Amino acid sequence: MSGGESPAAVKGLPYSDVIRRRWRHPEFRGRLPQANVAAEDVNPLCGDRVRMELRVEDDAILAARFSGDSCAICTASADVVSELVTGKSVREATAL
Repeated sequence: MSGGESPAAVKGLPYSDVIRRRWRHPEFRGRLPQANVAAEDVNPLCGDRVRMELRVEDDAILAARFSGDSCAICTASADVVSELVTGKSVREATAL
């Protein structure tokens, strides 16, 4: 179901309000033109594909964004992770 879940399909699943909100209206989805660090991976079991892009200067993560084709849980998770790492040092972000 990677990326193909409709709002009606997700509504019937036992997702938390946070997952529903972050999936429908992700704050950090999109490319980061000034990114200087990027990583992309695919889950071979379900097909979710996520690319994370960061802007890092002097060991501080100034901005984070994600893009890709993923299910509601993966999209919400990438959105939350992007928020959590923004403003952190690389070491702090790695420890999350």
